[in-house]
Amino acid sequence: MRLGGISLLSLVLVACGGGQEVPLTPTQDGDVGKAHRNGPGIGMDAEIGALDEGKVRSTFQKQSSKIASCFDKGSKRVPYLAGEIRFQVRIDTSGKAKSVHAIDSNLGDVETEECMMIALEAASWPAPEGGREGIAESPFAFDPGGSTRPPVDLEASAIGEDEGKIRGVLGDCKRSSGTGKLKATLYIDADGSVKAVGVSGPDAASRKAARCVSDGAKALKLASPGSYAGKITLEE
Repeated sequence: MRLGGISLLSLVLVACGGGQEVPLTPTQDGDVGKAHRNGPGIGMDAEIGALDEGKVRSTFQKQSSKIASCFDKGSKRVPYLAGEIRFQVRIDTSGKAKSVHAIDSNLGDVETEECMMIALEAASWPAPEGGREGIAESPFAFDPGGSTRPPVDLEASAIGEDEGKIRGVLGDCKRSSGTGKLKATLYIDADGSVKAVGVSGPDAASRKAARCVSDGAKALKLASPGSYAGKITLEE
């Protein structure tokens, strides 16, 4: 199923109390859209509150154009922006988003990630059954939108002491935000400056930590990755 240039991948339901996963077969279709190649595969945790999968799927569909617009805007600032991001939406008993955060991401731009989360936050979600809160998750994937050369993928072993600097920022922000393990993706320009940073984590507090990590990482002066920009992902 095509969602405004983003394809719907799959759906997984977790049965209440049993933990049994029931996968639905992903749909396949032609390629549409200039930069967005893959889109949401929706997961819902029924152990918290059962959600109508059709209504949840429809909600993500309705927000897909806004999410695509966020990516387009980010690509204007970061021409080589690309990667995958998985959102978790906690839905209260009235159908409003109680919290939204990136549970996993290597997209690499806090501004773009925040724009997408605001779109999901403003959506009207189906009310969970049983008078309990519900959780919906959806991954999106994005290819570069332009002809800019993609950044070089960097390994931690290739950046020497800079790894410690970045991990220091992650550790400080993790502690100050009260969140768990953080995953950060950085784009490093040829001059060693940090062009953009994206962050994901296990809970809603990681959204607060994301801005802390971005500010801290951009204040660092790192070694040049070479003649072209580099991209690295670290967890701490």
